[in-house]
Amino acid sequence: MEKFNGFENWMMHEAMDQYIEKAEAEVKLLETEKKNSLFAPGYFTVVGKELLGKVDTLTKANDLAARKRHAKELNNKTN
Repeated sequence: MEKFNGFENWMMHEAMDQYIEKAEAEVKLLETEKKNSLFAPGYFTVVGKELLGKVDTLTKANDLAARKRHAKELNNKTN
């Protein structure tokens, strides 16, 4: 099986991060409206992070290392 490249990995991370944010906001909205949700707060975050971990294991090692270096550099600039 062919592994994901860095761009494909980045794209899936971005899409999943947006989905997690949207789904968690919907759960929170239901809570504020005193309605019951099928999902507990944090559920989509946990499941999404697990899925992204699997995506990372299916990404080429050199592309994943470059992505992590870039994220670390961005973190250092903001701190």
